[in-house]
Amino acid sequence: VQAELYREREFLNTILENISDGIVACNAEGKITLFNRSTRELHGLPERPISPEQWSQYYGLYFPDGETPMPTSEIPLYRALQGETFRDVEMAIASHNEQMRFVLASGSPLVDINGEKMGAAASIHDITERKQAAQVLQQTNEELERRVQERTTDLQQEIEERNRQQAARRQSEERLKAILHYSPTAMYLKDIQGRYLLANPRTGSLFG
Repeated sequence: VQAELYREREFLNTILENISDGIVACNAEGKITLFNRSTRELHGLPERPISPEQWSQYYGLYFPDGETPMPTSEIPLYRALQGETFRDVEMAIASHNEQMRFVLASGSPLVDINGEKMGAAASIHDITERKQAAQVLQQTNEELERRVQERTTDLQQEIEERNRQQAARRQSEERLKAILHYSPTAMYLKDIQGRYLLANPRTGSLFG
């Protein structure tokens, strides 16, 4: 029976060590009793065994903005130990020797078959690459929007300039028409074939 229990425990440990999500658990007194390889990597913990009390020397926990430190009352495992069940709470882990990682944390209290609290467990899913891709997409969209806005502004200025030119041309044409119409001098224009292209009223009155 002991050999079978040992094999089962080793099998479960192997699963925990090889899954990509971080898994961490504590007993009813809040002492961390389980954490897998992904947890150590996400928190920047060394390979050599260290007590959970030393963890805080290697990392800091932050809200999703990556700047505001997370108080103890908001730490996922602490919340789960208080009896709260939650899923996909975004947070940031900044290890002292690596880049900041963004994660989604889920947690719940652990109770035995009699309903007695045994502790709590939390899982941590790394979303850093997804968040970085989303930031790149957002930056790309913002750049595209900026370029569209610039082009739209340029087109509006071109349209306004064209309208000003057309208005100036119409005004010039109206002035010319007025000069031709009221001039006491006969004015006319012919093409090379001798056809009249333009003649003012004074021309008509002189030549019938």
